[in-house]
Amino acid sequence: MKRLISILAVTAALLLAAIAASPVGAGRSEVIGVTAIVPGKDLVVHILALVPPGSSRSEVTNRVLAEQGARAITKAEYSLTGLVWDQFGDGNPGNDFVTQYYNGADDPTSGNALAELLASQNTWNAVASSNFHLSDGGPTDPCPSLVKECKGRQYYDGNNDVSWIKIRDANTLGVTWYGNSSSGAEADMALNTNFTWNIGSDYDIQTVSLHENGHVAGLGHTDVGGAIMEAVYAGVTQDLHADDILGISELYPSGTPPEPGVLETIEVTPADSSVTVGGTQQYTATGHYDNGTNADITDSVTWASSNTAVATIDAAGLATGVALGSTSISASHGEIGSTAVTLSVEEGPPAGSVATVTGVDHRFSGGGSGDKDLRITVHVADDLGSPVEGASVTVWLTNDTSGGAWTGTASTNADGSVSFHLRNAPAGCYSTEVTNVTAAGLTWDEYSGPFAGECKLSTGKNNGNSGSLVSG
Repeated sequence: MKRLISILAVTAALLLAAIAASPVGAGRSEVIGVTAIVPGKDLVVHILALVPPGSSRSEVTNRVLAEQGARAITKAEYSLTGLVWDQFGDGNPGNDFVTQYYNGADDPTSGNALAELLASQNTWNAVASSNFHLSDGGPTDPCPSLVKECKGRQYYDGNNDVSWIKIRDANTLGVTWYGNSSSGAEADMALNTNFTWNIGSDYDIQTVSLHENGHVAGLGHTDVGGAIMEAVYAGVTQDLHADDILGISELYPSGTPPEPGVLETIEVTPADSSVTVGGTQQYTATGHYDNGTNADITDSVTWASSNTAVATIDAAGLATGVALGSTSISASHGEIGSTAVTLSVEEGPPAGSVATVTGVDHRFSGGGSGDKDLRITVHVADDLGSPVEGASVTVWLTNDTSGGAWTGTASTNADGSVSFHLRNAPAGCYSTEVTNVTAAGLTWDEYSGPFAGECKLSTGKNNGNSGSLVSG
């Protein structure tokens, strides 16, 4: 099997409590998804972490990351970790299977868990529109080689093992390590014997196995409620949702497409909104189908505005305000139409005409005396009190003690502020004069200061008595 990347990933399933009906703080728990990477090891950790009632999400996240020696992963890094079993697309139907071995030495159900694991395999195998297939390889003895909690180093041994072990972390119900190496793909699963496991009730072995084997197949989490690959444990679920079927069929198509759903309703969002004359509002149409799936059909519906003299809407769902008033926005596809939403076109807020400097802050920081560097922050607002973004500001900083002077030019941020940095500032007392403010559509009132600053007592290193300030 050809492998394009060499990376090891783990999905740590902390599938502990249903959160659909009860929020955190109401005596029930919440499960959150955490994706992270182990620095220097090309090792990715995907964790579902239990947040007990009253606990902090950030504290739980930090703890589970520390347990794995991991840090948060970026989207670019995560895009490299997808697990795809290449044998299902090599044109040889004779090897279209993934063999899974079972170590039942510490099975807390006295041997009944194997049947639940096999049932989860059969559920994925039964998807007619996918050629993915899990095969039972029989019993095995060793602890899964990719599982961190097993003794010795983690390595690829070529076997896809399922085992029962004691996992130290109190919030971990089970872990599934999977990844691609130069020798092929591998996925190892371990379930935590520190929890009470059941058949047909929480914690249901088949439900957890079904979810974990979805990760073995290469599926990630979905935000579709009721799907087995949803990032929560919401009670016993032993069947696949239409979204799960679409996902596995996308990865491993069999040539038999999934049965298409029938469009039942169209939902237009946002519900009610407003724009100014000339302003725009993007609408989205979501189709809801009889097989439980949803799809963005914004570009395939017909959009309509009931009063085009007030607002128009184009084929992509972008509405534009024309005149004051209100109109109804709707979408249709064939005989199916949405409930109309209201778009109001209103007068915009009055625009300012004058830019003014509302203040200048001076702050020392760094070094043993806490005054190594000087940061100057200028605040610009219009005559209505709104911050001015994108204004070009030029300042003249003076050391009133030594006579030194520095200048700098930079643009304001969204909050109307812009900062300048004088590194290794010489000792002395400072003041700042704003020498120019240029802002689109505004006239500077030329209020320039000077604005008195702070005094630096220590000497230390300095950068001379003239030069340019660093913005930021």
